[in-house]
Amino acid sequence: MKTAMKIVTVMMILAWAGTGFAQQAGNAPGRAWCGPAGTWIGSNDTFGLEFVVTIDPMSRHCFSVVGEGVEVVPPWESSTAWRGVARKTGPDTYAWTQVTLASPSQFSDPGAGVPDIAGIRGQMRMSDCDHFEIEFGPTELYAWGQTPFEDEPVATLPPSIARYTRVPVDCGFEAE
Repeated sequence: MKTAMKIVTVMMILAWAGTGFAQQAGNAPGRAWCGPAGTWIGSNDTFGLEFVVTIDPMSRHCFSVVGEGVEVVPPWESSTAWRGVARKTGPDTYAWTQVTLASPSQFSDPGAGVPDIAGIRGQMRMSDCDHFEIEFGPTELYAWGQTPFEDEPVATLPPSIARYTRVPVDCGFEAE
């Protein structure tokens, strides 16, 4: 009985150690975890728009995403940051959803002073700890008062691809 217990204990230790080793094997040197949380710089290659994206964990499999750019987003003169969620769907894949408010209105009543809503959905894939790519479906455009992704969009823009690189940061602690 004691021998069987020792075998089970050794197997459990090896399984635990193997899992830790496998997790770290794909990570960059010195990094304990490889995931989307962090700050990223990149661009939407299709539309030629550059963004800084910040991804913060909300739960184990859900992340808050904020994308900010400096460009005018045609056909609008200005827009808010793109805000949304990335949800883990596989070992290195995430479902991505974001919206922004943009003005002056092109689809709502322009005299009403309300913004339009643009929404995007896509599939993100991390190629390594420091790079990811998103394949977006069409950008869906909504008039003020519509519910993005539930109501029928009033217009769409073509699908697009965006690529990002992690801003290198060392979050370790050094002795003073």
